Amino acid sequence: MRRNMDSVTVAFELMRLELDAEVENLNALGVSRFREAESHQMESDKEPTSVEEALDVYWVDKSIAGHVPNYAGFEEWIARRFEALCSRTPLPLHAGRTSYAELPHDLLNAAKAGGVQIMPDGAAPDPARFAQWDGKQSRLKRLNKSKLLLSYFKHTSPRWREVLLCLSKTNVSSDSLLRTSSQSEHRAAFFHAIAHGDQHTAYKLVGRLREEAHDTGEVAFLEATASFHSNRFEEAITLAREVPDNAIDWPRAFMLLLESQAYLGEFGPIEFELGAHSDFLFPECFIRYLCQITVENSPSPRVALERASTIIQNTVGLLQPGPGVFQMWNRHSCQLAVRFVERLRDASVADAAQIQTGTAGSAYEELENSLSFTQIQCALVLDGDLLARLARESSEDAYKEIVKRLMNYGAPGREEYFQAMATQWRIGDRQAVLENVLGALDHLAEDSSAEARQAIVWAYQEAKLKDRHDDAERLRRTILDIPALAERLRDIESTTANDRLEQDLSPMARVILRSAKWDLNQASNEDLFWKDSGMISLGFFRIIELEFNRRVMLPALHNVNTDDLEASLAALKSGDASRATKDAVAFWERMLPQIRRSKMEKKGLELGALELLLAKSAKATGPDIAIKSPIHAEILRRLTPAGADAFQSGALARLLDATARERFRNPPAHSRYVPLPVARECKQHVEKVLRRLIEFTIDPERIPTVH
Repeated sequence: MRRNMDSVTVAFELMRLELDAEVENLNALGVSRFREAESHQMESDKEPTSVEEALDVYWVDKSIAGHVPNYAGFEEWIARRFEALCSRTPLPLHAGRTSYAELPHDLLNAAKAGGVQIMPDGAAPDPARFAQWDGKQSRLKRLNKSKLLLSYFKHTSPRWREVLLCLSKTNVSSDSLLRTSSQSEHRAAFFHAIAHGDQHTAYKLVGRLREEAHDTGEVAFLEATASFHSNRFEEAITLAREVPDNAIDWPRAFMLLLESQAYLGEFGPIEFELGAHSDFLFPECFIRYLCQITVENSPSPRVALERASTIIQNTVGLLQPGPGVFQMWNRHSCQLAVRFVERLRDASVADAAQIQTGTAGSAYEELENSLSFTQIQCALVLDGDLLARLARESSEDAYKEIVKRLMNYGAPGREEYFQAMATQWRIGDRQAVLENVLGALDHLAEDSSAEARQAIVWAYQEAKLKDRHDDAERLRRTILDIPALAERLRDIESTTANDRLEQDLSPMARVILRSAKWDLNQASNEDLFWKDSGMISLGFFRIIELEFNRRVMLPALHNVNTDDLEASLAALKSGDASRATKDAVAFWERMLPQIRRSKMEKKGLELGALELLLAKSAKATGPDIAIKSPIHAEILRRLTPAGADAFQSGALARLLDATARERFRNPPAHSRYVPLPVARECKQHVEKVLRRLIEFTIDPERIPTVH
């Protein structure tokens, strides 16, 4: 399971592991002695909140003559910032919030702006940029600000410089590692692999980490992290327990242990751990997030919901004020909401399919009795606000509330932006995805993340489906400029065509197509080439019969009076006794009972009868013209101009060719073996026939059906 954690965020979060050591280093330099003279240290009534502000405050020491930088004041300010960070419970690494990233990020930006080069063994002025700050300020102030940074980076610890150098790299993947790469670079590559779902590389990188180069328990914590993101939760729990409770990584290890227990769906171990560490201050929203995951994975979700409510109530006072994990919880809750809406929509399609075919039972009743749906439903109860908002909307408009929740609450970032786009694509307005991508296409094209790539693909598919040719061509050119997408273009276009096809099918055909595709994918993924795939082939082929009847035959026969057809047949039988007449009588004596039964049962004709009737009625001529004419006219009313030509030329009937039936449908229908490659061939044949059928027929929503 890939959890939200981009590699840049994680790289900055890595510096949390070094904070205690840096505070000790600053104190060793004698910074603490200046605390007794705090009035001299503070050059402003207001404490600086950023490196930029601190440099503007401490660029000159006003307590002494000579316009000397206030080195001690600047270093003391950094020490206070570090100590404030160390005094708080850190956020989980995959919370997606850089709670410890702002200070090192500011230091690196300031070093770049002030022309200070950070090196493994110290720091040096950059001849081209030193003291060349942007903006209006005196030459002395520019020089002193750069000297403050130069002094700080020279005297800081080697490990802290190593971390800062690692954070300044643009490429932190394992591909960038050399034999001389530092342990910080290996850790950054580890988290890059975790963020990109590359668990194999993550485990390899953990093996390269040296215990002596890390804090106590740090390697065990990183191993636990790798196990957690590989869904090996029992292993993650065992490794997290190896982190001593006095280690800098213990708070995160403890929360990782609890989250692993939550994914196992049992509250007992969680309640035990909470009781054993009753004074632990959790980040805001962490307990609610933890309980939601546990309920979602519990085999008894309703019972679990009651226990979750009790835990949340009993831990109200154990929450750390300030930045919490609201964003992480909010993203998870919104993911649940999307799945909730998708399940309701699937039930709606299935219910319509059952009505279409006259099948007994209710898809909604089956949904209510489903454990997985009950898990989602109960987990969402722990986000009462979102659930209430969803309840006020139809399933078609529910996505709007989810998108609002993602983008208008808390401090949304890139994860929320892409999740909101995914929500619109899955259950909402796909045209909005297209417009959003077109508006930010240049930026998205430069973003190498999987989320940005997926957004471009979605937009291209929607532009193709909506026949927005200029937009589709612009997006196609963008795809071709991105090598990773260009090599997938054929698959992308195939998916687009399949999406268009599925949208045009009836509810029942849509259900059957999805089911057959799922069965085919399962068989392919499990390499079941030896197993009979006849039922898969039969499932695909059934859609042709269903859609021919829905689009053509059922609405056509609806307006045909079978009594009149029977009267015409009687008149034909009493007429001349030519061979043509006898053949026509024999045909209609077999066909009319099937037509009458089709109208009564509302199930249409079987494939063989469909082909024969379409071929027979293609031309309203011959001795049986009185019977063929009304059927011919009603079928034409259901066809496009291209469809009318295909009908009258016999091409429409040939879509139901007996050769294809013999290859794909009849073997499984008569218990004969069908290999997996033939089932794949059947899928392609059925999709081709359905596309032609849709091209030849008018939208059946505008045509009355038999009732």
